[in-house]
Amino acid sequence: MTAVVPAVPPEFTAPLRASREPRRRRLGRDVARSGTASRTEEFPLAENESVTSILDGLEEPAALRHLPESRLQAVADAVRAEMIDAVSVTGGHLGSGLGVVELTVALHHVFDTPDDRIIWDVGHQAYPHKILTGRRDRIRTLRQGGGLSGFTKRSESVYDPFGAAHSSTSISAGLGMAVARDLDVAEAKAAGREAPKRRNVVAVIGDGSMSAGMAYEAMNNAGALHSRLIVILNDNDMSIAPPVGAMSAYFARLASGGTYRSLRETAKQLGQLLPKALYQRAAAAEEYARSLVVGGGTMFEEMGFHYVGPAPAVAAPDAARAGAPCAAVQAQGESFTVCTVDLRRQRVRLFWLGADGLPYASLGSLAARQGAGLSFAMNAGMYDKGQAPVGLYVEDGREMKPVSTANGPGNFHLKPNGVFYVKGERAGVLDTARYLKAKVKPDFATQSGPMLVIDGQIHPKISADGPSQKIRNGVGTRDDGRTAVFAISERPVTFGAFARLFRDDLGCRNALFLDGSVSSLYAPNLGRSDLSRPLGPMVGAVAR
Repeated sequence: MTAVVPAVPPEFTAPLRASREPRRRRLGRDVARSGTASRTEEFPLAENESVTSILDGLEEPAALRHLPESRLQAVADAVRAEMIDAVSVTGGHLGSGLGVVELTVALHHVFDTPDDRIIWDVGHQAYPHKILTGRRDRIRTLRQGGGLSGFTKRSESVYDPFGAAHSSTSISAGLGMAVARDLDVAEAKAAGREAPKRRNVVAVIGDGSMSAGMAYEAMNNAGALHSRLIVILNDNDMSIAPPVGAMSAYFARLASGGTYRSLRETAKQLGQLLPKALYQRAAAAEEYARSLVVGGGTMFEEMGFHYVGPAPAVAAPDAARAGAPCAAVQAQGESFTVCTVDLRRQRVRLFWLGADGLPYASLGSLAARQGAGLSFAMNAGMYDKGQAPVGLYVEDGREMKPVSTANGPGNFHLKPNGVFYVKGERAGVLDTARYLKAKVKPDFATQSGPMLVIDGQIHPKISADGPSQKIRNGVGTRDDGRTAVFAISERPVTFGAFARLFRDDLGCRNALFLDGSVSSLYAPNLGRSDLSRPLGPMVGAVAR
């Protein structure tokens, strides 16, 4: 479970502070003050393209997900202009919608709605959501007889999974959906059927709504049930009335500095070298120390949530990037970081040698050379002392090391081992024999071992919970062939627990072990860049 705290720039709320002159006359100035006109140089409109014409053809979020990140701010600006114009005609909740424009664009760009559920607390801030989910042509019927509801409404759209028009109900609704999802998966597995897609459930709640007891009751239950649920706390001071009380002041004090996060990751890596009992005590001490440094910012984690934030006010591309691809996951009684990549929106590729012909050798070096386009990276297969891959390695269609079918000691040779490969917008994991038989011509491929999951079955030589415990990382793919899932454990885990993570919790029928002990992650949205011994091949995601 994750709680994210984004803030919204003051200029997005400018129309609320404008003078009470006629709405139609004020529209152009409101749009400019909210940021649209000032951004046209950075996100130029095409010839003959109006501010809102970019929305033509974006009737459903699926179309939005195919846009490059560079166009998302233009979409947000157009949504803001469309909403202001509509509300100038119909009346309604303007400020609450203005406070979530970038967030709304980012959510529909990152999550696979309507399969993934987005629940808007109260629902009065959902005007941008309605514009992007097939209701733009009716947006000027808001709050009119026979027109669109001023709130989310289940009978109105499949994109509205919950309707309330009352505050503080979103977390409990989301928890119910998350539990139902988990029961469906468990029932399918018990009956020997293919498990349904494990959809995400996201609850978006404002700082005003978070002051109600119902929200905390839901968080308390969520922490006890351990169902995967994402809660976004939109702390932007944009309640219907000014938020008051101790909780509002508490949110205002929350802080999370990048320097502290970097130091925390370094200390955590050093702590992983300690015996398990000492590591656990060190982790508990870190939580206590963080509460002193951050000023009490671990309340959410005390309730069972993994807290990420606060995220500063950001433009739409940055908001989308902050939501993907890496997040904390609690599963199998352990903590993991999981990075999920949709290959239709991001390109997964391998890295070994730089332009100078030398190995990148570290995540920091790779990140410095790739720049902001690298959304995550981790080590990608076993290597020898010179950082050369032990088995197959293909980069940009060129085979730089051949497939290894040799026998030998160590995890790599625990047969069947396997290959993770990428070809265009598709990715797969196959055991080595099947990979050779399929005669795949990949753009990128790396060989490692052992396989963790093979056609939904745990590797036959992996015991349920053996004695070996190490920090581990691996990769799996979903049946659609377009989703690659990378995971790293936060502390030493068994092979059995790691394999079950991919099969039972991440929905991967095929998964491959990449390495242990040296396992490392670069995840800028989490403020993380792990240190390690020199690395060989690495895998990462970059913008298409």
